[in-house]
Amino acid sequence: PLMAHKTGVGGRASIVVTADGYGTRRVPLSPPPQGRLEVRFDAPATLDVTLSSLDGPEVADGLLGVTMVPEASVDTPSLSCGSLSAIAFFAGGRRTLGPVQPGDYVVHLVSAESRTSSSPWSVAREPVPLKPGSNTLRLAEPRLCALRMRPPGGAAGWFSLERASIL
Repeated sequence: PLMAHKTGVGGRASIVVTADGYGTRRVPLSPPPQGRLEVRFDAPATLDVTLSSLDGPEVADGLLGVTMVPEASVDTPSLSCGSLSAIAFFAGGRRTLGPVQPGDYVVHLVSAESRTSSSPWSVAREPVPLKPGSNTLRLAEPRLCALRMRPPGGAAGWFSLERASIL
């Protein structure tokens, strides 16, 4: 099926068209089209991501995942990765993303406390140019450590990380 919806960001109108097996295209509506609007899709791209462990064959399946966004939509590097529904968690150290339209993307390696965590975090990001067809990316599993923090003076509530000490 083909789906389309109109969006407006920063006073600029566009239409977003999604076609199964081809990904999504955002088409600016400025200047407004006269008559019929034609949207063409290129041959789709997929990305096979392999996560290699720094310490051997073990991979943190289930708590590490990947998500990919078009590079043009990345304004500033962010630690928060938003919705878990957009994250593909690793199984056996591999995931395939896509299909998407070819172009420049940013792949985020994401860590979550659990698959139901409300706050996944980007622990690494990698710019990736995707060509039509199958593309590959190998990421090294980062060293992740549990961190316990106690507010200064043992007070409950929020505190500044600038004043926190690692126990």
